[in-house]
Amino acid sequence: MLRSLVLFFSLGILCPAVEGGKLRVIRTSHDGWNDCVRMSNGLIDLVACPGIGGRVVHFSRTGKTSILLVNPEAKGKSPPRRDKPQDGGIWHPWGAFLWIAPETPASFLFNEPYTAVITKDQKLVMTGQPVPFTNTRKRIEIQMAEDKPKVRLDFFLTNVGTRSIRHALWCSFIVPNGGTVVAPTSAKSRFKDGYRKMHPFGLDQVFRTDRHLILKRLPAFKGYMEFGADPEEGWIAYHGKEDLFYKEFPVFPGREYDGQCPIKIYSDVRFTELESLSPLYEIGPGQTVSYWETWSLY
Repeated sequence: MLRSLVLFFSLGILCPAVEGGKLRVIRTSHDGWNDCVRMSNGLIDLVACPGIGGRVVHFSRTGKTSILLVNPEAKGKSPPRRDKPQDGGIWHPWGAFLWIAPETPASFLFNEPYTAVITKDQKLVMTGQPVPFTNTRKRIEIQMAEDKPKVRLDFFLTNVGTRSIRHALWCSFIVPNGGTVVAPTSAKSRFKDGYRKMHPFGLDQVFRTDRHLILKRLPAFKGYMEFGADPEEGWIAYHGKEDLFYKEFPVFPGREYDGQCPIKIYSDVRFTELESLSPLYEIGPGQTVSYWETWSLY
């Protein structure tokens, strides 16, 4: 599928025409944040900021512009921490992050600071603080390939309470508007037209082929839209001005998902979110569930 997407977007090559160098993982500052970790292999660069909720705030080919969107007004600032489930606060596009589903006021308590450890095998491990309103703790492990433009992210959700909870891991990757989003669909979809129309405004900009859903947001459209899909394949692609971003993840047909969708796409005038979800898990006290994604840039 990845080769087909590269040809579809007429990039002409499957991999960059440069060789990767030695993998380096270092602590650094970035865009006004002082507690960041940079990973680089000579092909791609990734910057994570544990202190603002374990977010990835930069992902690019080496020497190029990041394909992730971070609100310029929010750079170097800490996001608002919500001390009560009903608290409000300003939400900014902050790169890529891990939420939990179903979506409730408490599920937006995703600003807790994380600790960061760099292991001997150059893996970054970020661990969040316990969130009392959901009785959860999140952990993210990031491993960059040494010679490919690819990273793997493993996500973990632990029940730190005394009762069972029911959640899914929900992974969001925010990109600028102006590119093209492609996601798979299925002939066996339970939804009419092969996808779920969650916020139908502007969905005339979503086109379906036999195997794909394609979103090309029109600059004149000032509203927002959201749709979900229930494919048998787990991937989303985004073709920006310079790069093809491709994220892959497992899907489990027949398992229960939040909204019955392992893929969700949200878009408004500020940004577009590429979202993947795990199945819903019944998590007992002390138990941990996991999910993974890989990210590639071409």
